[in-house]
Amino acid sequence: MKKKGWDNSDLARAVWGETTDTKGYKVAKNRDRISVYLHGAGFPKPSTLHKIAEVLGVAKDELAPERMAAAIDREYPEFSMIAVGEHMHVQMNALLPPSIAAEISKLYAQAKAMVTREAVKGNGVEAREIDDDGAV
Repeated sequence: MKKKGWDNSDLARAVWGETTDTKGYKVAKNRDRISVYLHGAGFPKPSTLHKIAEVLGVAKDELAPERMAAAIDREYPEFSMIAVGEHMHVQMNALLPPSIAAEISKLYAQAKAMVTREAVKGNGVEAREIDDDGAV
């Protein structure tokens, strides 16, 4: 809003349009909602958040990254670890800096390869590298 030089009414007008109040003045529809959202007293439904983001020219998660992360966390717990035989089933759902996410991704790939080698070895099958064409 600041980049566009808008106040709450300007944003509400761009999102929902105008109406005429009881005194005959043209006013922004739902202008009080913007204040509610900005003060954290409420949160727009996804379709409204999409409209606001579109009008402002930003991504939805830029408007409320903490809220988006909180919604995801409610649906998918941030971290869980459950023993499965000799291994651990790990589930992680967290908003992380890209560098940390990349490191976790590398560790995951290493662990997955290790578990696959153990499974192949445990079945009495010799592990062999396979190239991109599927040749052994």
